[in-house]
Amino acid sequence: MGAVPHVAETDSEVMAFVESLIAHKRIRSAEKKALAAAAAREFPDHTTHVVKSVGGKKVLQRVRFLCGCAGCDR
Repeated sequence: MGAVPHVAETDSEVMAFVESLIAHKRIRSAEKKALAAAAAREFPDHTTHVVKSVGGKKVLQRVRFLCGCAGCDR
């Protein structure tokens, strides 16, 4: 087994990942209003993650992988 990662490094890596998702518009809210708005948007939908409430805490959940192939609508 390897060494345990430093908490500060892990926190900064997580923040950088989330900031990247936000910058590329890959996160949508799981709230009903947001879901209705997402359904009305033009496709393709490039969101890969949703924010939802689990046990009173907000969590980030992956809902799909974004295909990198040209012309793919998934």
